[in-house]
Amino acid sequence: PGMNGFETAKLIRQRKKNELTSIVFMTAAEFSPSDEFAGYSLGAVDYLISPVEPEILQAKIRAFVDLYLKTLQVRESEQNFRQLAETIQEV
Repeated sequence: PGMNGFETAKLIRQRKKNELTSIVFMTAAEFSPSDEFAGYSLGAVDYLISPVEPEILQAKIRAFVDLYLKTLQVRESEQNFRQLAETIQEV
């Protein structure tokens, strides 16, 4: 209570564990291009305007989950590569 979405996004981004969290702003109010820019500069990946079509929301969620999973795969591959490089250097 008493916080807007921009303030909430700032709090989310302050935590290291939330660096991969996708932020999607949803509004029923009119917003200006400067509001949109403010959201994106805080890490938003999308804006939804209410009322939201369920099919569109589901498609966007699927896309963000896929991106998240691919990011995790890349990080795991990087970690495996580093471990392999360290092993090779030790030999």
